[in-house]
Amino acid sequence: APFLVLCGIGNNGGDGLVISRLLSAAGFSVKCFVLEFSKRHSRDFDINLERLREMGVEAIFIQNESDIPAMSQQAWIIDAIFGTGLNRSPEGLVRKVILRVNDSGCRVISIDFPSGLFSQAPVADPQAVIQASLTLTFQQPKLAFLLPSNSDFVGRWEILAIGLDP
Repeated sequence: APFLVLCGIGNNGGDGLVISRLLSAAGFSVKCFVLEFSKRHSRDFDINLERLREMGVEAIFIQNESDIPAMSQQAWIIDAIFGTGLNRSPEGLVRKVILRVNDSGCRVISIDFPSGLFSQAPVADPQAVIQASLTLTFQQPKLAFLLPSNSDFVGRWEILAIGLDP
């Protein structure tokens, strides 16, 4: 089954680029997409975009609605658009991508945190939040995972130890 990796331009997007690289190196069919909602990329994102390109894998930048990829139900979608720092609901093109993901019927794996979910506040626009089948979170569970109102967004969750100091 193919993997569609959806990346933002921050550190979470950088994680998505690393995942694209690792899946590609392991022989999986991978298409990596970037939602460039700002020209201010994180350093981690830029470093990992360059590493991906050095492998010969080109990230496809989604710049308008016609660039949103087709999502067959056989695909796995990796959500690496936003991490825990989000403080307002996604709008415009990013919201359209999230709607398309949620309507696709695909299995969705969110990296660290489902995109569109807030870590410190209730969801304002439920349609602008990824509905993950599985959330792979780093180091410790996030408080938002434990709220019953968020269960449809988080899905099953697993903690990945990445060596952060407790």
